[in-house]
Amino acid sequence: MKKHLLITLLLCLLAAFSGCATLSDERTKAYPTEDPGLIGAGAELYEQLSPSAAVEWRTYCRACGHTYVFRCADEAIGLTQSELASRFGGWTVKSFSREFAILEREIDGYCPDHFLLFRKGKKLRVYSVSEPELELVPLVDESAAQYSFSKEELEELASGIAFDSLLELDRYTESHRPGGK
Repeated sequence: MKKHLLITLLLCLLAAFSGCATLSDERTKAYPTEDPGLIGAGAELYEQLSPSAAVEWRTYCRACGHTYVFRCADEAIGLTQSELASRFGGWTVKSFSREFAILEREIDGYCPDHFLLFRKGKKLRVYSVSEPELELVPLVDESAAQYSFSKEELEELASGIAFDSLLELDRYTESHRPGGK
């Protein structure tokens, strides 16, 4: 009796573990990793992204060294790999299957995790970075006359200084107000 119970228990465990492996295999097929072998491996040139496909847009931002990832399939559904590559010229198709695509690009700018401070003429301007466009959006525009910056800092401000938070940026500007140090 004990032997029969032990065999049944082992069979149940084996079935449970094989079920988990199948589930993870299915997840891998639906959402592949950065395997460059996916392009062309079973993805025919005429194969289109299905209506349920997931598309990842990855932008490497050289200025901060971060990769911004945006997930949206709206503009890509129904396109083939070659149509995707031609429609989004600044992007490289890194992975393509009927259910998943990865497109990548590099830009010189920053990701949305940063705020930038510039001196433009007699003004200090604070910008955030928009999502998903990754464009500078003005937040604050105020007179630079109330601040005291060294020559080196003024040169840095001409090309912009990046901050990881508005609090960090605020501390920086406050430390450059007369009597604020």
